Formats: sequence, C-alpha cells, structure tokens
Amino acid sequence: MYGALCCATCWSTYRLLRRSSDSREWWPRIVLAWWFVVPIALVLFISITVLPMLVNRYCLICMPPLILFAAKGIDLIELRIVRAAVLVGIMALSVMGMAPYSRHRAAWSEWKSVTDYIVENQRPGDAAIFSVAPSFMLFDYYRQRYHPAFQSILEIDYPNVARGYDNPESWEFKPALSSNALESIAYSHNRVWVIRYHDQWPSLKSVSDRVTGFLSKVYPLVEVRRIGYVTIMVY
Repeated sequence: MYGALCCATCWSTYRLLRRSSDSREWWPRIVLAWWFVVPIALVLFISITVLPMLVNRYCLICMPPLILFAAKGIDLIELRIVRAAVLVGIMALSVMGMAPYSRHRAAWSEWKSVTDYIVENQRPGDAAIFSVAPSFMLFDYYRQRYHPAFQSILEIDYPNVARGYDNPESWEFKPALSSNALESIAYSHNRVWVIRYHDQWPSLKSVSDRVTGFLSKVYPLVEVRRIGYVTIMVY
C-alpha cells in the first residue's frame, strides 16, 4: 500500500513538473524524494566500499519522507470514502505489525540468556574475549540488572574495561588484538571464552575467525553454544 501511494505521488509530481514552472508547487516533493533516496544511497555506498552496514535501523531517517510521500498519495485520492478506507487500512496493518514485534522483543532477550549462561558456567581462572567490543556493555548491563550480587571471576581480556566506560578507545568496534596479546591470553588461563557477535557481517566475522583460529592452536574447543546472533565458544 505504501508503494502504491508513493508511486501515485511520483506520477503526480512528474505531471506537475511538466506543466508548471512554479518551483513552489513541486519543490517540497523533490526535497522529500532526496531525503528518502540520499541516506539509503550513502549507506549502500559505504556497505559496498568500506563496511557492511545496510541495516534497517540505519535507514530510520528515511521514514518521515516515506510517510509524507504516502500521505500525499492518500490526499490525491478524490473520493472521500476511498481515501478514508486506504487510511484506515494502512493504520490497521501498522497495528497488526506492532503486536508480533512487541511479543518477539518481550519473549526473546538473547543477551540476557547469554549473560545467564556465562554467569552459571564460568570457573576461576577463566578469561573472556568479546570479539565485538561493545557487546561487553550488553553483557555487563544484564549482569548488573539480573545478577547484582554476583562477583565476576572472569578476567575480561578484551575489551580493556580497565580504561573505563568513558574512554572511547575501550569500545573500538573491531578488536585490536595483536598476536602477542592473544598468545599472552592463551598461555595464562585455564579456559578462554570467546563471545562472537554479528558474525553475519563479513568484516567482523573475519576478526572473530582470527581470534578463534589462534586459540584453536593452543586449546581444544570444548563447547559451542549459539543463542540468537551470539555464539559462545569455550576453549
């Protein structure tokens, strides 16, 4: 329905451009079109050339022009009863989509399950590497919320939480782990947990593969557990 309404607005804009030389009539629609297209084009360009980031939340800025374009499409419908029916239909479909989304978010908190599992199964002398540094913040949030009395016996070797939450260098998205650092971690602990996240992104998966590839030369892999988009590996 959104697509049909936006196509109607585009066709109306095309006809308006052909018959009117007054930019005040068609310029607002052109601005909306650019507002919708440019962010998606930029994200797509960055995804192809630098880092995959074509994720729906990065395109939320495109929602206002999409809604306004569709609203103009509704406004172009001459019959009031049809206009009202289309508006009610779009609102009904939106409400129908909210219910399953809310149920999914309420029922499935992958990082709570990940945190519960790590808290229950860690041992003294264990180390942990969060292959995507900011994922530790999710772990720490659920640890403090649901296990406030728990004192972690895990040594967090990456990210470097000793630098503090207010230091941006602590939360570099990709781990800057040298071979020497990995070797030091490997030979100074009985077990090492590797918490992999966002492996669906090739650039991050390759970094995680480097970490697990090195550890597999030193330790046997004793456990793999996947929870949502998180993979827990114990060496």
